[in-house]
Amino acid sequence: MPYRCEFCEKTFKARSRLECHSRKHTKPFKCKLCEKAFRIKSHLIIHLRYHTGEKPYQCEQCHKRFSVLSTLTAHRRSHSGEKPHKCDLCPKSFGTKHYLQAHRRFHTGEKPHQCDQCEKAFCIRSNLLEHQRTHSGEKPFKCEFCEKAFSTRSNEAKHRRIHVGEKSFVCTYCDKAFIDNSRLQKHTLAHLKKTVHKCKYCKETFDNLNVWSVHLKAHRAEKPFKCFNCEEAFGTKVELAIHRKIHNSAKPFSCDMCTEAFATRYALTLHRRQHSAHYSCKYCDRIFTSSAEWSTHIQEHLALKPFKCEYCTEAFSFSYDLMKHRRVPH
Repeated sequence: MPYRCEFCEKTFKARSRLECHSRKHTKPFKCKLCEKAFRIKSHLIIHLRYHTGEKPYQCEQCHKRFSVLSTLTAHRRSHSGEKPHKCDLCPKSFGTKHYLQAHRRFHTGEKPHQCDQCEKAFCIRSNLLEHQRTHSGEKPFKCEFCEKAFSTRSNEAKHRRIHVGEKSFVCTYCDKAFIDNSRLQKHTLAHLKKTVHKCKYCKETFDNLNVWSVHLKAHRAEKPFKCFNCEEAFGTKVELAIHRKIHNSAKPFSCDMCTEAFATRYALTLHRRQHSAHYSCKYCDRIFTSSAEWSTHIQEHLALKPFKCEYCTEAFSFSYDLMKHRRVPH
């Protein structure tokens, strides 16, 4: 007898499977510090760490601590530089599959995480959770030094630096330090305004001409945008779009050695090889660069008949033709 879910009518062969499924509807594991509920106990335990500030997982290289093991695993790759998960739509790569999936949504425009109180939708679930707090007014992240509370962990961390005097964001130009990245960026612009070299591919700016030049060369070496009609590849979508117009137009690539024209430069290159090819005569080993000249020369050979039959008046261009003729009784 199958076990039926009272919420969605789905059936299961085992009661244990039904109980596990039912948690999706009931979420029996409720947080005592806020209104959140979870279908799995382990998810509640992880959630409680956001309230308590507990971070049991520590990086052995920089001693930074994390509340979730998967976050520590992703962090470790920042030390090794390992980014095994590559985007197939752009040159970017990521340390975790989760970050890659979130990134791909920026290409596709997919926003699967929708707010149930307004029409807003988000690519990333964490952005939805932050947004939902604007409706609920929830501020779960409390400052340990004063009574202030914040809706996001990043805002709480930024505020805490005011108390401890921590200035971890250091300017690379003058060594001045700031409590948050936004203030550092504002300060850095003052340096960049002196001499700014902007990258046309990714809009990154440089105050050093040599560094900017090296950066541009790196972009030109990367050609992820490939044309489906030929073998050409490009560093940006704009360059690819310009190239595609060639395929859609008439035949802009004309041969300067004949009247032929082609839709792509690649096709013209293949054609030109016919002009530069060497045509050799199999009768006298002479070489020609033009197929027309080679053909005329061959006809001259065929017109000559130096191999004469001693039994009759027949003559031939080639010795093997004469040998065949001799087999005929005279």
